[in-house]
Amino acid sequence: MKAFAELFTIIDQTTSINEKVEALAEYFLKADEADAIWCVALLTGNRPKRAVRSGEMRDWCAEVSGTPRWLLEESYHVVGDLGETITLLIPEGQPHVSYKLHELMDALIALQNADEATRKHFVTTKWNELTGQELFIFNKLIGGSFRVGVSAKVVIKALAKAFDIDENRVAHSLSGSWDPAEITLHQLLHETSI
Repeated sequence: MKAFAELFTIIDQTTSINEKVEALAEYFLKADEADAIWCVALLTGNRPKRAVRSGEMRDWCAEVSGTPRWLLEESYHVVGDLGETITLLIPEGQPHVSYKLHELMDALIALQNADEATRKHFVTTKWNELTGQELFIFNKLIGGSFRVGVSAKVVIKALAKAFDIDENRVAHSLSGSWDPAEITLHQLLHETSI
């Protein structure tokens, strides 16, 4: 998750398409393949169904942070992003666990059919274990509003550059329905017929 958070920061802080392509290509070459496929999925809008409702996130944040609900709502109104608001309000955690992106995504998918107590325990535990940009990204992922300033076209360019594949072939491979929990990046890029 740390490498994905660093990538997120780089691509969020630059307007240069070339810098975004370079950062993504480097990430794809270095990342665990299960993390890389999730990165592609998230950046191209292929996200799983939301596991936690916004109201639950607000309630749990108010409880964990000791912030009155009305103040949380006012803060959210000013900040304009629930994930960021929660990141700012909850107490700094005690990071002692390092997660991979795919581990968190697999857990979020499993959480979709869990009861509220299970969802609350999972989320509040992660709030205590993650800090900084990793915590912010986690909040965006659980809230279902993960967006970053990169288009699918930039992701395609980065994959083509990283793996020396024609951009049209990459675009074709990414089109259609595919599940990042059931396919590797290598399979997606090389086993899709054109």
